[in-house]
Amino acid sequence: MMSEWSSAERRILLATDFSPWAAQAEAYALCLASVWRGSLTAMTVLEAYPGMNTEYEVNRLYLGELMKTATQELARLKARAAARGI
Repeated sequence: MMSEWSSAERRILLATDFSPWAAQAEAYALCLASVWRGSLTAMTVLEAYPGMNTEYEVNRLYLGELMKTATQELARLKARAAARGI
């Protein structure tokens, strides 16, 4: 049955905020990708709070730090997936 699935049907998108709840979703997504021999795409979103002026230097620095942290977290997730052959 698995061989009848197209590669598009074995693609998994994981949206994460790296919270404990997202860790559970990550574990499930990694398991599915491994069992289905599928691909996994992970994403996260940086939040600019309502009313936050992204033109202010301090806000740009704040968002830059969020981007740096998110990039590091995504790299760690990629390593965890690679360790499982995904």
